[in-house]
Amino acid sequence: MDRALSRGRWRVVALFTVALTALVGGAVVAQQPAHAAAWNLVWADEFNGSGAPSSANWNYNVGNGLNPGLNAFDGWGNGEWDWYRPENCTQSGGNLVMRANWLTTPITVNGRNFYQTSCRMTTDTKRSFQYGRIEARMALPTAAGSWPAFWMLGDACDETSTGAYNPAQTYYDRLPTNWASCGEVDIMEHANANATVTNNIFWDLRTGVFPWTAGQNANYVANPAVNNASAFHVYAIEWTAAQIRWYVDGAQTHVIDTTPATLEEFRKPFHIIFNLALGGTYPGQNPVQSQFPFTASIDYVRYYQAG
Repeated sequence: MDRALSRGRWRVVALFTVALTALVGGAVVAQQPAHAAAWNLVWADEFNGSGAPSSANWNYNVGNGLNPGLNAFDGWGNGEWDWYRPENCTQSGGNLVMRANWLTTPITVNGRNFYQTSCRMTTDTKRSFQYGRIEARMALPTAAGSWPAFWMLGDACDETSTGAYNPAQTYYDRLPTNWASCGEVDIMEHANANATVTNNIFWDLRTGVFPWTAGQNANYVANPAVNNASAFHVYAIEWTAAQIRWYVDGAQTHVIDTTPATLEEFRKPFHIIFNLALGGTYPGQNPVQSQFPFTASIDYVRYYQAG
């Protein structure tokens, strides 16, 4: 979901049942997706604790996304209003809850006032993924200007992150300087109260990793319908060296052939990101103070590899 260093925004296989949980001997265990008996669950975060998410799995991107090319905040390259804070992501009731707040007293950094806070958490430097099935079960807000996302950046992306759950109020991270040549996969993005979500990838038209260069970036997008985004749905990709396929509740919604030489980004490791952005180019609506606070909830995130 990063659109690094100032630019504009935008943009069959088989049906199967989604991953479930089952009670076995008094313990909740994750079952494999029913359509693919060969999938092996190798990592998951079920968010069954309380308070801070697992420090073994998650770092945080804090702030409004310093743009090194501008030496200024530009809303993570997207014009977002939010100032991300780790403590806006908490485990509660068996879910990860990302909360958007409107402050009466702003956070002031580098002479700018930020009244809206939210959270962006990442497995950057903690967990890395290459090929397999990656899925999350999520319930999304429908507030004006809301922009929840479940996505990935290539490990070659040079953004910064922190493991601190309560960093100094003036701490902030910078967005990557080498987007989109490091690769981006948007498993799910949602805006406002839309009846659709977005599946997308971004890459660089050259082969290799380069500083962001205007006119060298490409994307490939679909906008499938989703019935009541505020209810829980399972959003997933199945990723091989040759393809990425997107799914919503077990139905394939998008596919791309990643074998061309200039899509080499998608044959390298990636990390997972969850965030709840506010405002910006994708929703195209401003947040409304009376609708705050609101939340996005994540029941689980799971990673499977083929057996």
